[in-house]
Amino acid sequence: MAISEEQAIALATSYFSSKRRESERGALTAVRYREAKLASEKSGTYYVEFAYAGPPVKVRTTPPRDHPTVVMVDEENGACTFMMWM
Repeated sequence: MAISEEQAIALATSYFSSKRRESERGALTAVRYREAKLASEKSGTYYVEFAYAGPPVKVRTTPPRDHPTVVMVDEENGACTFMMWM
């Protein structure tokens, strides 16, 4: 059973709150969906994006440290993980 976009947002918000302080989460800014494309992928993924809400950053940092926080939600089972930025 695939979850809906609304359910993915609720799961991502709950996951974020369980892992970090509420003040670290910015407003919901975007939700993207990517279908399973590889044979090894059994389900699609929702990318639920929250605006950056951390401490102020220097204007010219490389890489910029004020990128959004993204929670990836598995479409099939609702498992959540944070997207790691390199």
